[in-house]
Amino acid sequence: MSTVPTVPPVVVRLGTPQVTAVRLSGLFVEKAGVVRACPPYAVAGVGRTTVVSGVVRELPDVPGCVHGIPVSGLDVGRLDGRQSYGGTTWGSAAVTATYDGSRLTVTGQRPPDRWASPDRSTPCPEPAAGWRRGPVGHGPGVAGIQHLVQVQPARFGTLSLSRPSAADRASTPTLSTDSVTEVLVVGVTGDVTRERQALARVFPGNLCVVHSPVSAATVQQQVDRLSAVLERPEFRGSVIGWGGGERSIGVPILHLDVPFWTAQLQQVWVELGRPAVDVEAWLTITD
Repeated sequence: MSTVPTVPPVVVRLGTPQVTAVRLSGLFVEKAGVVRACPPYAVAGVGRTTVVSGVVRELPDVPGCVHGIPVSGLDVGRLDGRQSYGGTTWGSAAVTATYDGSRLTVTGQRPPDRWASPDRSTPCPEPAAGWRRGPVGHGPGVAGIQHLVQVQPARFGTLSLSRPSAADRASTPTLSTDSVTEVLVVGVTGDVTRERQALARVFPGNLCVVHSPVSAATVQQQVDRLSAVLERPEFRGSVIGWGGGERSIGVPILHLDVPFWTAQLQQVWVELGRPAVDVEAWLTITD
């Protein structure tokens, strides 16, 4: 379950004319002396190439930073991963700031937060005969398990691919059938031993079965309920987007992106029965 911050009883929207203390971590772009904080859906521009001395070279993708908020007081020289091209400089930082409804004024700056991705190591012991070498996708039975998950979502969490060794996890996937060793990880809501035996009859390859406290059906129900709640007039525009993800390998979550985490959205979270939700707020109120 997510740890969602407790916030004061205030509703803040982009454009609200009041000063609020916030924190955020993400991408910042400077162009023509104006710095903007980019929302989580900021996208890079279309890749371009140029020819230098007869050699084709790729040019940097300049972030679009659509709907960015103007920023004062940011030290652009301290941005993490700073790049510049064509009069635009960009990079990442975590900041504390005040927001007056139209502009952020930075009060503190540090390196950006690093969002943890699910551990892709295999959460099952290696069988006595060892794992078979090769990507799981090339083996038989994957389509059969995918079909089972689709037609019996209450029985399963998520399907995931893991790599038992650190060397394989660091390897870039290739089309070679023997380049890495992969294991199919299946989250199940029932008895793990019984489900492992049943799934091994469908999928004879590298298989790891783990318990998932949340089913794919539950997450879909939460998506449907959330969609209905956010159709209310008072919530329109208060969510950037949402989609599926994993809390840990085999365990599904609903990932929710919001401009601000507010008391109003906290109430929505409570109304939904505290589902398996990861909330990532662009700006979090700290007052």
